[in-house]
Amino acid sequence: MVKLDIEGAEPRAWQGMQDFVRRHRPVLLFEFSPELLRVTGHIEPAAFLDKIVDAGYALYLLSMMAKRVIFLRAGTKYCWRRSVLDACISIWQLCQPKL
Repeated sequence: MVKLDIEGAEPRAWQGMQDFVRRHRPVLLFEFSPELLRVTGHIEPAAFLDKIVDAGYALYLLSMMAKRVIFLRAGTKYCWRRSVLDACISIWQLCQPKL
């Protein structure tokens, strides 16, 4: 498992760990903050999620308040666009490699 909480710099870390991800297919856990991704990571949040899905990962949101895990259907890349990104300040994202 790889845990990332680097205040919006997750896209840069993702870019640098591509060989590791391809070789080891780790489960990923990272804080997902759309605003920090835009300001620090210089990427639109949906574009960052698309890169993870394109690498063969299924996406889940960990909702601490609702005490549940929400699966974002990996086959439908745009299902998170409005409902999640527009309302989200910061949430934990779990990314599991598809088998």
